[in-house]
Amino acid sequence: MKRLTCTLLATLALASPGRAVEPISPDLSKATTRALLENLSGLPPPIGGPIPEKEHLELRLPLTLTIQGGQEFKGTLSELHEGRIYLRLVQEGGEVILSFPVEEIEQIFFPGGSIVHETIEKVNAGELSEALPYLESIIGARYAFFPILAPENLSFYRALPLTALAVDNPAQAIAYIKAIRPYLTLPEDQRELDDIELLSYHRLELTEETRERALRWIDGTPERFPTSALGFYVLASLQFEAGEYDEALDSALHPIVFSGPIHQPYLKHCYSLAIVSAYILKDPIELERLTTEARERGIEWQPQMVFAAADKGLEEFIITDAEGNPLPLIPDESTEDSPLLEKRGSSNHPAPESDNTL
Repeated sequence: MKRLTCTLLATLALASPGRAVEPISPDLSKATTRALLENLSGLPPPIGGPIPEKEHLELRLPLTLTIQGGQEFKGTLSELHEGRIYLRLVQEGGEVILSFPVEEIEQIFFPGGSIVHETIEKVNAGELSEALPYLESIIGARYAFFPILAPENLSFYRALPLTALAVDNPAQAIAYIKAIRPYLTLPEDQRELDDIELLSYHRLELTEETRERALRWIDGTPERFPTSALGFYVLASLQFEAGEYDEALDSALHPIVFSGPIHQPYLKHCYSLAIVSAYILKDPIELERLTTEARERGIEWQPQMVFAAADKGLEEFIITDAEGNPLPLIPDESTEDSPLLEKRGSSNHPAPESDNTL
């Protein structure tokens, strides 16, 4: 085992990632939001409010670091720099900082494991706004360690931008994605971050950025039998809003043509866009085919705000359910335009393998 470096310091400075000065408000103009997102680095300021002080302090108790040979050290992070961890330990007579080469560390045990698992339960139960302040407090205590933690122990944090989206702050969701994406390198984590980012830009109505990401999303998706139709739905929605009805129909039809018996996320959005586009294009054969097929497959009609962008052609459009009752074209309080996130496969967020990470 290499010799450990021991240094007494009179003044300690905790190295932390860069932060924005103010929280990102959802009421900012598009230009201001775009500029902020382009220049943001590190964790943005939290927006979820405080958690109980007892839990906040528990998450910031000393961690336990185990090095090769089994020796343990308990302290708080002073700095992570050039492949070494600097750990502050309180000892009789003062404080001491020990530095350890990262390659010699076998485990890091973080405090607050029960808080983490209770937070995961909130996320998986759909209690996203309640989970947000806990996720922000947890990542605030552990983010400095992300560069040395195993990716499989970081998947849990992909829930953070989703909770920001849940409180209708898509700009904050994007800021969190920028902060965590370099460390959540597993393919399933990257896919979910891509999905949340695309939805967030779409909600911000940043058309250029949304179109660019929708096309990139589609390019990274298998041409046949995609596991989600999100990118096609977003692109078709942008095309419809721009009056590009032929293009909107083509984009919406792609996942429909290659869909199987299991309905992938956002398929119903694509059906609705395709049906309305076919109506505007005065294509009765396509309209009848899509309407009949959707009903036979049990595809639920999805009202969408983008239909209000049609400057003509929908005055006499009527869509009905199986009993002949008219269905709304534009969402109202009882219907939802765009869900928070329709997930591929399992909807649960994974817990860290343990709080012993490396």
